[in-house]
Amino acid sequence: MDIKREAITLFCAEFKERPRRIITRIIVGKPDTDTISVCNALWDTGCTDTCISQAIADELNLEEYGKKTMSDMTADRLCTFYIADIRAKNKRCYFSEERCGGIDFDGADYEAIIGMDVISAGSFSLKYDGKKWIFTFSVCPQKENEKSLFKILMR
Repeated sequence: MDIKREAITLFCAEFKERPRRIITRIIVGKPDTDTISVCNALWDTGCTDTCISQAIADELNLEEYGKKTMSDMTADRLCTFYIADIRAKNKRCYFSEERCGGIDFDGADYEAIIGMDVISAGSFSLKYDGKKWIFTFSVCPQKENEKSLFKILMR
C-alpha cells in the first residue's frame, strides 16, 4: 500500500496579537477504546515530555507505564507516566500510545502540555500573515518501513 507523503495539519489556531503561549483543544484517549477526554493543552517547546493532568489519567483509568523524575523551575518531582493516545479534534491522525506524565496543574487554564516528544515528530509553525498570527502543527505520513509516532485512523 502506497501512502501519500503530503503533510496533514493536525492543529491550527489563529491569534489577533502575537501569542505569548499557544493553547489548543486536544483529545486524550485510552488506547484501543473509545474512552476519551477533551481538554486544553499548552504547546511547550521547553518541555521534554508530554504531560496530562492526573485527573484525566484517573478519569480514563489509563495504564501506568512507569515513573520518572520531572523538573520544573521550582522542584524535581517523581511522576507516574501513563500510556495514552493524543488526538486532534475531528482528525484521523493521532499520536498512538504516547507516554504521558501525570501531574497536577494547580489552577492553570490547561490540563495537558504537549512537549518536544510530540512536537519534534512534526512541523511546528507560528507565522504572521500581515493580519493575524497562525499556529499550525503538521505531520507527514511515513513510508511503511519507517517507524512513526503517529497512526492514521482508517474508520
